[in-house]
Amino acid sequence: MTAVEAKYFGLMVQLNQAKGLEKKSKFAKLMARSRVLEKTYPLKQAELKYYTFWYYIPLRELVGTKGFREDLNWIEDQFSQEINPDQISEALVDLQSLGLLERKEDGRLSQVHNNVTTEGEVGSTLVKNYHVEMIHKAAQSISEYSPENREISGTCIHCSSDTVQKIKQLVRDFRRDILALAEEDKESDQVFQLNFQLFPLAGVKKRGSS
Repeated sequence: MTAVEAKYFGLMVQLNQAKGLEKKSKFAKLMARSRVLEKTYPLKQAELKYYTFWYYIPLRELVGTKGFREDLNWIEDQFSQEINPDQISEALVDLQSLGLLERKEDGRLSQVHNNVTTEGEVGSTLVKNYHVEMIHKAAQSISEYSPENREISGTCIHCSSDTVQKIKQLVRDFRRDILALAEEDKESDQVFQLNFQLFPLAGVKKRGSS
């Protein structure tokens, strides 16, 4: 193996042996940036980066809004300077290579409704990390945005395992309804993240506990 390939193999071993999402995420992100993937599997690298960097998905959604401008400074301003023009430019290229954006005959970028699938432990780790980042951003939104621009609520309930499965199905159905409603909106000019969280507080053992 070359030095670069040996380094990539070392990252694979470290990911496999790492304990906990934070450590696994660290090695998965390094693998997603690896020159081995960039040279040998450029599409796979783009797939991993799609979940590695939180702004890929909302950037794709921003392209579908009314009044979108393919101007790096304008896009940076829409994200309140959380990302820079170089990151935006790289993400737009990756989104096109993944078939999630396409350039029309008139030169404009447009959304393509394809899916990105991630396989193996690297992909699984990055997807988990994406959800963690979005939950963190939901917490930040409480102080960063006014109540009319967000909806943060929660409830604590007691129920059986059978009822939990029914609640999960209701959440899935509601998510599909929300997606359909958004698809019908031809005047969209903003990008929102909608999170659903249902998790145990008592009565269920955590992973790895005896």
